[in-house]
Amino acid sequence: MSAVPAAPAVSADEAHHRQRKGTRQLLAGRASFIASGYVVSVILARGLGPGLYGYYGIIVSLITRVELISSAGIPGAIAKLIPEHRDDPRPVESTARALLLGIGFLAFSLCWLAAPLVESSFNVPNATYLFRIACLDVPATALYVSYTGILGGHRRFGHLAIAQMVYAAAKVLGVLILLAIGMSVAGVLLTNALATMVACAFLLVKFPPSGFRPEPELLRRIGAIAVPMGTYLIAAQVLSNMDLWALQLLWRGDEVVVGRYVAALNISRTLTIIPTVQSGVLFASLAWALAANDLPAVQRHIQEATRFALIAAAGALAMLAPDASVIMGTIFSDAYSPGGRFLEYQLLAFGVYGLLDAYAHTLVVAGRQWLAAAILLCLLPVAWLSNVLLIPRVGPVGAAMSLALGLGSGVVIMGAVTWRRFGALVRLSTLLRVVLAAGIAVAVSEVLEPVRGAWVVPKIGLIGLIYVGALILTREVTSADLGMGKAPRPDVPREPGSEL
Repeated sequence: MSAVPAAPAVSADEAHHRQRKGTRQLLAGRASFIASGYVVSVILARGLGPGLYGYYGIIVSLITRVELISSAGIPGAIAKLIPEHRDDPRPVESTARALLLGIGFLAFSLCWLAAPLVESSFNVPNATYLFRIACLDVPATALYVSYTGILGGHRRFGHLAIAQMVYAAAKVLGVLILLAIGMSVAGVLLTNALATMVACAFLLVKFPPSGFRPEPELLRRIGAIAVPMGTYLIAAQVLSNMDLWALQLLWRGDEVVVGRYVAALNISRTLTIIPTVQSGVLFASLAWALAANDLPAVQRHIQEATRFALIAAAGALAMLAPDASVIMGTIFSDAYSPGGRFLEYQLLAFGVYGLLDAYAHTLVVAGRQWLAAAILLCLLPVAWLSNVLLIPRVGPVGAAMSLALGLGSGVVIMGAVTWRRFGALVRLSTLLRVVLAAGIAVAVSEVLEPVRGAWVVPKIGLIGLIYVGALILTREVTSADLGMGKAPRPDVPREPGSEL
């Protein structure tokens, strides 16, 4: 028997419903994970101040990128191969675990040796010691990622969500213990590694591994999918982090600016919940649909992913952008309020990132992995040039503008290629309803009296209710989207040409 029971075959309508249900489940799990991250971020930002918090942000940014690069493309390859081995997925699972753990321990060793280089390159005091503590998380993350690929391939999104909640709870508990015994950057980095180990222990108990034996042919097939997909993911990570690294290297002003920029990123990166939630669901759904040669189902999955990304991104922008400076000051303290100037651009950038990721994963599943990778690789020099030109002139605002320019350009190009291959990416009615709802929410936000301090929280809640209410009134959001219906939202017949 496979350690993870295989999902039974389902109809097209049930597959569509499962996509929405899986998205909701992963949304709940990812939301709890991000919330736990904010507990850590707020405590550190207030306790360390902008200067030291900027150093912490650099260390976390680097180690996170190492973890993503180490596993880049492999979970997607697993999710694509499991439907093709539905009769006996054990060899795929066993090969995936062995491969990821081997890469994880290799990456850990390289990080340990490279720690002094990090300290000299990024001018972060005591970075050698801190980076070596942070890299303890790398092998545990490799095992955790193997389970995300396996469970995603079986479409066991509810179990993935529970694992993320366990992960989040472990991080919060660790921070509470640190508050009692004494807070330090090193302690938080160690807590992060221990939380990952707790999540891995939960998964190992829930789904005991079926083995760690790699098969050469499966390694070859995983590599054929993972290398180009990993190239895309690495390019996407560089593109979405180049602004912070360039600011640290090119900025010659007050060091507190970098700390404010990191704090603003912690807010704007909340929107990465869109791609992290939908990419796994979308990838698995597309893999099963393409395996059955069901092209209409493929288009429905793409349109559903676009719809989810548009609704989430537009809502976040409408709620957060008008009061960006107040939000920064309320969450992190008044010293961070000037960060609102570049938070608006960051929100826009990570809002469109969900669309970029959805279209890239569509091309990967369709066998156009290298095209998706090539598009982002070509954008990297443009993004770096914009940072070089803008940061010395307008500082962190220039870095945020470069971030939005790079990711926005990727969406336009990737979306055009996907449209040519699969047709309409979004229903015109959906686009118009989302724009209308966001416009109403922003208009109400501008009419309301300016707020200060904690009063911004109920204002954000009110604007969010207005936005969702407008979507409900226009019937863009229904009971099926909210999880209160058993069947997916029926598609309303549309005239030809009513899709984009």
